[in-house]
Amino acid sequence: EDSLGNNLTTHSNAFYLDNTAPTITEVIKSATTLADEGIILTVIASDSHSGIATTKGYSFDGGETWQNENTKTYNENTKNIQIKVKDNVGNITEYGEIINIDEIETVELKAIEISTIPNKTEYIEGEDFDTTGMVVTAIYEDKTSNEVTNYIVVDGENLSLEQTSVTIRYTENGVTKEILQKITVYKDNQIDIEEYEVKEDEDVNYIRGVEANTTISEIQEKIQTRGQVEIYKDNKKIEDENTKLGTGMEVIISFTNGESTIYKVVVAGDINGDGDVKASDLSRLKNALIGRNELAGAYKEAADTNGDGNLKASDLSKLKRMIVGV
Repeated sequence: EDSLGNNLTTHSNAFYLDNTAPTITEVIKSATTLADEGIILTVIASDSHSGIATTKGYSFDGGETWQNENTKTYNENTKNIQIKVKDNVGNITEYGEIINIDEIETVELKAIEISTIPNKTEYIEGEDFDTTGMVVTAIYEDKTSNEVTNYIVVDGENLSLEQTSVTIRYTENGVTKEILQKITVYKDNQIDIEEYEVKEDEDVNYIRGVEANTTISEIQEKIQTRGQVEIYKDNKKIEDENTKLGTGMEVIISFTNGESTIYKVVVAGDINGDGDVKASDLSRLKNALIGRNELAGAYKEAADTNGDGNLKASDLSKLKRMIVGV
């Protein structure tokens, strides 16, 4: 206190700097050797200063990842387990021993199978394989099985037109097994029409070689494409797949990018477009040959029974044989 009565009071606070890492007393390994139960490692550690970190204080992989719990379960034999513990201010201690788990009894992998095929099996050239929906099952020597997810797709990127499958590979305890998943790879907007002749004439596409009594479902089976295949007659879509194809019907293949391709159906000998080959077709061809009427487009193609591009007596003779079945 001074002469005027002023008082001065001082306070002092003690601060402690924690730079001491936690102490790992021991790591306890459970005694089970069954893979389905697993071996549990339990870390016994303490910190008398700031305390073990309340969140993510334990690491079982040398500090690459951290977790809240002081235990970890291993279902497979594992080498070089490095344990670290962290306190609340970030001090880290490392357990003095490297732990190996090699006592789990394992059953050798015998094979893998695709239990459920993926949702997508058709691709455009250059796409990557999509595993969505695919279930891969590991089969073991003791006839047990287990669904697995840590498989790899060996050749599933940038799919090529030549590919008909991708390889699924799975490794467990040093044993690797593979299986093929079938796929189909198309060129963008690709159309493959089997067994029929495709003819282009003045910007019109014809499907020739269609036999009488061929149904819509039968021709759809022979058209390989990612597009949607629909059949129209007189601009009206035909819904019944059992309907017979007739000359002049249109096969329209539509793609998701908005493009479409149109083919005119040519049923050999079906000159009137009813799907049958009969006397009325013979009459139409006769009249065309003598100039009484003119055949054009798909109907002319149907009348050209010998396929030489011209209408003449030989087409009439062949049409007669087609009608009587010889």
